[in-house]
Order: sequence, then structure tokens, then C-alpha cells
Amino acid sequence: MKKEVKKFILTFPLAIFTLIVPSFLGNNQILSSLVLFLAGLFMLSIDWRKKNLVFYLVMLIIGPIAEAFAINFGAWTYTNPVFIGVPIWLFFVWGNAGLFVIKLKEFIFSFKS
Repeated sequence: MKKEVKKFILTFPLAIFTLIVPSFLGNNQILSSLVLFLAGLFMLSIDWRKKNLVFYLVMLIIGPIAEAFAINFGAWTYTNPVFIGVPIWLFFVWGNAGLFVIKLKEFIFSFKS
């Protein structure tokens, strides 16, 4: 089995977990943020590369800022916004989503060669 497929198989459940955590722990900002941060660290450890860390940090910052703009224009709201109109755990959701997108891209491209 190709290494990209193995990494995707390990990352996919963590991506689903990232979507589930806010549903159950979203009202507890600290706990949900910690759990999502740990999931992100595990995702990074599956394929440790500096560019993955950089992309994680970029997504962690840019994603919630984009949502803050949408919130500012009335697109939606969060029940427990803490910072710039979003919950703290959303930063980690965006970071984890960025890591998943990298693995998804590599998984798809692994079938081209």
C-alpha cells in the first residue's frame, strides 16, 4: 500500500473527530480547544514536515478571520463567540481541516502515477 494511502487512512478518522468534537464539547472552550489541538498534533505527527506545520498555522489564522468577516456581515453567528466573533476551538478546526486537505490531495494524486 502506498504511503500516501496509509497516511490518509490515519488522518481521515481524525478529520471526522475534528468535526464531532465541537458538537459535544463546543460549550467548553478550553476542553474542546485542547482536544482539537491534540488531534492536530497527532495529524502533524503522521507526516511531520515543516511545510505541513506552516500550512496548519496559516489555516489556523486565516480560516477564523475569514469567518469573522462573514459574521460581521451577518452570514451567521456562534452561540459562544470568544474572540473576533468566533469560538476559540474554531481556530483548531481550521488548522486540522488544512492538514486533512493536504492528505486528501496527496491521496488523490497518489493514483495518478
